[in-house]
Amino acid sequence: MKKLSVLLLLLLSACSPISKIESEIDFRGIDLRKYAEKNFLFDMENYSDPHLVLGIINVKVFAAGEVNLNEYKQNVMNFDESQINIDGVLEKIYLKALEYDGDAFVNMKIDRVTKAVQQYSVPGIQITGYIIKRLPVSK
Repeated sequence: MKKLSVLLLLLLSACSPISKIESEIDFRGIDLRKYAEKNFLFDMENYSDPHLVLGIINVKVFAAGEVNLNEYKQNVMNFDESQINIDGVLEKIYLKALEYDGDAFVNMKIDRVTKAVQQYSVPGIQITGYIIKRLPVSK
């Protein structure tokens, strides 16, 4: 009976609601120095100096997932968002811009997106923007 009481206490305490969430800092950054050294511009803003628009890019990258059974024997999808590699996507955008003879990717937006796969909502990112060729500024 004592073992049953301890087991019941453990089960009930595991189901108790969360009463406190600790503060957390989640710092993420993108290092663009290697592109700046090659005179290639990634910019979140529109480019106001003279330029030619060469193309529009829209890239979506989604996490991989794996179905596991939880303690209630329900299927739960666990996603590995670490596989969403923004640096790798930016490298592909840079290479695509060079194919278009561009030297900048501007009005860049990075957003969180999801896609539905059966009953699961798969997390991902979307990067959009314009490939441009910067023209000399006349004085």
